Amino acid sequence: SDGTMSSHVLYTVSNRVATITLNRPERGNSITPAMVTEIIAAFERVEKDIDVQVVVLTGNGKYFCTGMDLQPGAQAEMSERLKDGSVATLGAQMFESIRACSKPTIAKVNGPAMGGGWGLFFCTDIRVVVKSAFFTFSEVKRGVVPAIISAFITPQLGLFQTKQLMVSGKRVPAEEGYRLGFVSSVADNAEQLEKLTQGWIDELMENGPQVRDPVKSANFCGHL
Repeated sequence: SDGTMSSHVLYTVSNRVATITLNRPERGNSITPAMVTEIIAAFERVEKDIDVQVVVLTGNGKYFCTGMDLQPGAQAEMSERLKDGSVATLGAQMFESIRACSKPTIAKVNGPAMGGGWGLFFCTDIRVVVKSAFFTFSEVKRGVVPAIISAFITPQLGLFQTKQLMVSGKRVPAEEGYRLGFVSSVADNAEQLEKLTQGWIDELMENGPQVRDPVKSANFCGHL
């Protein structure tokens, strides 16, 4: 079944796999306030769809996700929502909807992930990354503190690494991410990215819900 949340968040289901695609390549798949709501809706849809057993989150084009949209139009909307507190709440809800998804989630990282894009990635269970991709807390270069995503990243990376990367805003290449232990597999190119992702899907399908569900619902030290 094919369906679209909007033109910027695509939702398709094939062979019991739901693929959620950030589809704003002309803006590096940066996330607008409207897209935050659509991503939450996509993961709500995953929960309700009994045919879906695995979820893949990916981006269209050159980037996985370049974080929150800092264009003037989106900024104005963001400022309004910051005043009433809803942007922080919705942002946290978006990340939590991925992290708490009852079905296994795979990030298929087709390109760089920056800021909030790194947050989306850290909320998934399995992360397959193309070699040319990198990660960075790009917001710090613009004086924005990556507060919401730090809550999802620090428990996994540890305080020292997280602080070091946030303070410096340095780029972490895919292979360094693998060495640091937050990337599952590194693909040489787009074709291998598809193959490795499919390999993980096959593994997950073999396990079946009776194995997956208890693991997904177990809250390991509050950090899963």
